[in-house]
Formats: sequence, structure tokens, C-alpha cells
Amino acid sequence: MRFALSKIESADEILLEHFLSFRERLTVRRPFFRQICDWLCQSLFPDHALENSELVLVQRCPEMAYNFIQSEEQSFQERHDPDERYPDGPLTMRIAEQPDFPPEQAYRQFAVHLRPVRCAPFVAAHISLHGLPYDETLLIELKRLRDFDRAWFKGAFAFALSLGLSQMPST
Repeated sequence: MRFALSKIESADEILLEHFLSFRERLTVRRPFFRQICDWLCQSLFPDHALENSELVLVQRCPEMAYNFIQSEEQSFQERHDPDERYPDGPLTMRIAEQPDFPPEQAYRQFAVHLRPVRCAPFVAAHISLHGLPYDETLLIELKRLRDFDRAWFKGAFAFALSLGLSQMPST
């Protein structure tokens, strides 16, 4: 009887090891999947506490994500001049202007031509988190906005996902 119980416990541990290995391999190429894997891990392995998880940190202290995003925004502004030619994003802005879109992520305090690049990672996260439909035209526009400043998009998208996932039930 004891042997069977220890096999079950070790099977859970083996499954967790495989999941964490998968998580590490996946996030090398796609860092933003870390938050999604962490959210899944909370459901699959509720007794396991993740170390160094942005999602767990944001769940405990959402202000941390906003501080990180603000820091990324300052770095973005240092890399770009307001007079620089920014890509437009009418489809992105249509989503950012919807009533269910978080107002703090819509950058309404900025000039119209500066907003699409700033809103793009949040719009992409919003679409992902809510399973909203999108077409190829929007995808191309988001890629163009991302390509304007990949560092901004990557960082803001990861923390936008963390914020959204931290508010969703994991079970």
C-alpha cells in the first residue's frame, strides 16, 4: 500500500518536472508565454509555488506591473522623439476606444499620432485574454506597430498579460 502511494506522489512530481521543462523551453523563444504557463500551472499544480513568476508577483502587488510599464514607457520615450514619424493604427485605436478596454492602457493623454504604438501591446493582450476575433488586417497593423519598437511591445505585452491573467480565475 505504501508503495502505491509513493508512486502516485512521484508521478505528480514527474508531471510537474515535465511541465516546468516545457515552460522553460517555450519561454526561451516566446517570453510572454511564461505568464500563460504560470497561470496554467496554478490550476494544474495548486500546491506548487512558482519561483520568480511575474504573474504571482502581479497577483500579490498589481502596482508593480504598472511601475514596470511606466519604466518601459520612459525608456520608449528616450528612444523616440515625438516629432518622429510614428506608424498609424486605426484598427488598434478602434479597440482601445471601446468601453471595456482599460482606460489606463488607452494613453488618452497623448497626441493622437503617439497613441497607436503605445496601445498596441495592450490591444494584443486584450484580444488574447478575451478571445476576441481579429482579422489579418489587424494582425498586420499590430505587427507594424510592434516593429516600430519591439522592446516596448515585448515588455508591455508581457505585463499586460500578467495583469489580465492575475484577474482571471486559474481553475
